[in-house]
Amino acid sequence: MQLLRSEEGKQADFPPLRQSSRTGGSAHHTQFLTLAALDEVGSAAVNALAERLDIERTAMGKMVGFLERDGFVTIRPSPTDGRSRLVELTEKGRRLHDRAAPLWREAQREFEQLNGVENVTALREGLRGVVVGDVMVRSAGD
Repeated sequence: MQLLRSEEGKQADFPPLRQSSRTGGSAHHTQFLTLAALDEVGSAAVNALAERLDIERTAMGKMVGFLERDGFVTIRPSPTDGRSRLVELTEKGRRLHDRAAPLWREAQREFEQLNGVENVTALREGLRGVVVGDVMVRSAGD
């Protein structure tokens, strides 16, 4: 079983993709998706990250706090909006994302191999139309 470890040699608080039994890490996929979103956009407000990943704002705030505590992101005031805080990857966070991304892609490939590309595509399309309460559920990949 492969564990994702920080430079200090300890298991990272960021769980490298539990979905694959071969990755064996300890972080939640939402933490990976948060790092991936930040890798893509550079910096984003907590609210924007929450909306992008369909996560409650308060839950995103807590998760970002843990990621900051562990040195994977920094949080700073927005230069244009005093009420907003911007989240950015640190170099440590970027390295962790770069090491975890191939594991994520492999987990997605395994899921498609096990279930068939057509079934996975149909599942993703079907989930796009799911309504929970008064909120339309969107895939984090959208």
